[in-house]
Amino acid sequence: MDHSSKTKVLKQLARTGGEIADKAFEKEAARIAAELENETRYDLLEQQIELLDIFAFRTPETAVGIVRQFIERLGALELTHHDELDNKNHLIVGVLKLLDRIRYHRLEDILEIFMSHSRNEVAEVREQADQGLGHLAEYNIDIYYSGKNRAGFGPAPQLRILARLEALDTAEQQRNSSAITELCNHLLSPSMESTSWDYKTVTWSNAPIPATDEIKDIRRRSLQLLRGLYGMATTTAEKMSVINAMLGATRVPHVGDYGDAVLDMVSENTLEVLAFFKEILPEENLQIVQKIEHDAFWRFRHAPRDDAKAVALEIRDFLANHDEYTIYKDLIGFEGVFEDWEESLTRKPDFRGIEEYRSARAKEYADSINAENWA
Repeated sequence: MDHSSKTKVLKQLARTGGEIADKAFEKEAARIAAELENETRYDLLEQQIELLDIFAFRTPETAVGIVRQFIERLGALELTHHDELDNKNHLIVGVLKLLDRIRYHRLEDILEIFMSHSRNEVAEVREQADQGLGHLAEYNIDIYYSGKNRAGFGPAPQLRILARLEALDTAEQQRNSSAITELCNHLLSPSMESTSWDYKTVTWSNAPIPATDEIKDIRRRSLQLLRGLYGMATTTAEKMSVINAMLGATRVPHVGDYGDAVLDMVSENTLEVLAFFKEILPEENLQIVQKIEHDAFWRFRHAPRDDAKAVALEIRDFLANHDEYTIYKDLIGFEGVFEDWEESLTRKPDFRGIEEYRSARAKEYADSINAENWA
């Protein structure tokens, strides 16, 4: 049977229940495993991955095992009969896409594979792994809630992810810091989505996350993980990435009537994040200080409660007395805040006035240089 015919048969069989179909899939999976273990031709390997993808959801444990062995083999495999653009990385992307589609069946195993490839040197592979991580951690309406064509898992996938991340030792967390940051970014999302389609339309649905005790626990533990990652970060870029993920906890849902309970939850998280920013300010480099000022300003503008605004203003007041940062902001103020924070709530920024102020300050600094202070 040629590849096209086998594809059609497997697609039809995948919609068929029963023991006979299950045995057929196990037999086909064994054949595919043998091909992936012994074949060297790129096109034939690609075809086996496509076939496995059709029914992987019917034999998820077997499929994950086949993928693991194939990825391990790829390291030393010399491909034959392939074009210049056909390479191992494309095959890895193919199996990562396969795992993405069965991600809830073998969550911990697939999470581990995605995390390892999020460190891949090849951007195409790394991006596919990151996409898989995002899909694992995101809140999906059809997965979260019960009902017709819905799984009713609640936050179980997110709780299992957190448990796995918290079980990592310090060295493993540091090695996987980028993946953990990506996961936490989705765990802290204020919204959930779903997609449905028929033969002529595609429908996107959105909803706010519910403020349940489990969701609050997920958000608290995610922020705790991010604080730990921040302490391990060795570059400014890594620190900024962690800060951006933490800011997800300060945003309200962008759609829906989410009510006071969600507002209270976001407000509590906002207080926690701003308190952390205030804590790290004194020892941080000026790039991070400027980012914190910028983000605290916008939290002040959009904070859900007055207590969060108050903490944001404490950050403003601290920076007002940070002489070194004042010079930095005047000269390199890409994200620095030059407006009056309270007045910004009722009037638009005067960009021309800000530029004139900065130009004047730059001239003052230049004119003030002398033999004693030039360093």
